[in-house]
Amino acid sequence: MLTKQSLGFEDADHSMSQAHKRSLFHHGNTPHRYILAFVVLLICSVILIFQFGDLSRLRRSGGDNVSLVTKETSPVRRRVRIVGTGSRKFPISLLYSRQIERFGTGQIEYRFDDLMPLNDAVWLRMESDEICIVSVIMGAFQLYIDRVSQNSTALLAEYIKARQSRRPNTMSSNVGNCLIWVAGDEFCQSPLWLLQLSDFRFYQSKAFSTYSAEQLPHPPLVLPLGPRIDVWEFLEPSAKRAPKPMEKRKFLFNAIFSASTSPGRIMLQGLLTNSSEFVGRYQNESFVQIMTHFDSHGNAPGYINASTYASVLGDSKFTLSPFGHNPECFRLYEAIEAGSIPITIIDDDEYVDGACQDPLADFRGSPIIMLPSWAALPDFLESEASRDDKLGEVQKALTTWYHSMMKTAMQKLEDRILSL
Repeated sequence: MLTKQSLGFEDADHSMSQAHKRSLFHHGNTPHRYILAFVVLLICSVILIFQFGDLSRLRRSGGDNVSLVTKETSPVRRRVRIVGTGSRKFPISLLYSRQIERFGTGQIEYRFDDLMPLNDAVWLRMESDEICIVSVIMGAFQLYIDRVSQNSTALLAEYIKARQSRRPNTMSSNVGNCLIWVAGDEFCQSPLWLLQLSDFRFYQSKAFSTYSAEQLPHPPLVLPLGPRIDVWEFLEPSAKRAPKPMEKRKFLFNAIFSASTSPGRIMLQGLLTNSSEFVGRYQNESFVQIMTHFDSHGNAPGYINASTYASVLGDSKFTLSPFGHNPECFRLYEAIEAGSIPITIIDDDEYVDGACQDPLADFRGSPIIMLPSWAALPDFLESEASRDDKLGEVQKALTTWYHSMMKTAMQKLEDRILSL
């Protein structure tokens, strides 16, 4: 049997002195201390990797210094509370139909309050880390400001100055910290003081270009209307899918409007109901429903409900969109969401001479159809009626353009919010 002794070795305890063992321990032949230090260093390195990211993401920041780049994390979302005032949501449909979330950047967490009366209590429930946006109807807001300013020009001027500098003010310390979104100004009649108080609004106004930078240093950001909230309820499910192909749509066009809203609508009504080019020609391939008067509640005789309206849009190749109080109307957005191509007019006195500044500026260059007048409609329909392949391409281009336009608008909105 082989033993250490038979091989010429003595027992280790007798082959070296205690002093010699201590010397070996300290001088590196058995570097326990260094091994222990290496293990500790390795453990710390693993902790750092999990804490700050892969070591491969170390970068040299200059000289021999090494900086550690942490893993990218999602930015903290700002909280924004939406407070609607008044009795109806449809004037502020862009907000309450959640289009601002749908096309937003994801950097903001929106919270939506129920509609409230327009008074100071609206602003008292804001949390310290929230930004608030108060949407107001122009007429009601004018009356409110008259009341709280006691019709004092000096007090109103103080209020405007305080709001523009985001400082507390004598009229309402809470109002001054909320962003104001003005709706309902379809005729673009906002006075200067209202433009000065507004952060956001619907409808582009010619008044913007008539004031100096000193008078209006921060013009309100103009946002698109979007689809009306009660119609969006029925459009939303189909908007998540590809639109119905043109060749499968039942109607060449639809015309659903109240005639009394504008002179252009009365003209179009006469064309559709009295002209030999339409009477009988498109009877079986169009949906025409013209009401005498506008009823925002939809209860007047002849009105169709939102569900039927949305269904007709989704089954129409074209949607006729005559001017209402403003050339920009909910119908434009609703038609696009339903995959129907809007047809409107652009070079009309009603458009050029109106108080609003180029209301369809965002739609110029888009795939929607802009005719010089409604008199050109018969020839257009005659030439395009059977071209489903081309219309299908227009439909796809329109959807792509629309999503890009809305995302750009929401980016501008959120950039302004996040700049506060």
